[in-house]
Amino acid sequence: MIEDSNATQSITLNARVSCMDKLNAFIGRTLDENKCPVHERGQIELAAEEIFVNIALYAYKGEKTKKITVSSSIKETPDATILSLAFSDNGCPFNPLEFAAPDIKSEPKDRKTGGLGIFLVKKTMDTVDYFRKDEKNIVKLTKLWHKKRSIYEH
Repeated sequence: MIEDSNATQSITLNARVSCMDKLNAFIGRTLDENKCPVHERGQIELAAEEIFVNIALYAYKGEKTKKITVSSSIKETPDATILSLAFSDNGCPFNPLEFAAPDIKSEPKDRKTGGLGIFLVKKTMDTVDYFRKDEKNIVKLTKLWHKKRSIYEH
């Protein structure tokens, strides 16, 4: 059985790269409270930055309210903790998962621009999903980390 240990928390930020510090603090509190290991924390922070920056730089055209809402929730199982992060914006419809993976074997100068960030997000997260609901783009990331057990537990 999976249980929520924390209610969903969210933050709404201006869609500006300069707001990354606020996002990092928001995510960091959740990771600290749930004893996220260093390796997984780095992967989560990298993926969150990539999604946030792409929304900030590319989602909005015109005079729409330029905001990004990020929600986090934690689910606990007996053996693992599962973090879900959802990034929501009301920018132009855009599914980042539709793009082909970049050719990482070719020389950087020979590669097409774009796609490397979402490739990294897909490689570092356990799941990455996109959907459009109520005229909003929603990118959902999940990451699992195993709980360390005492040698005395059975």
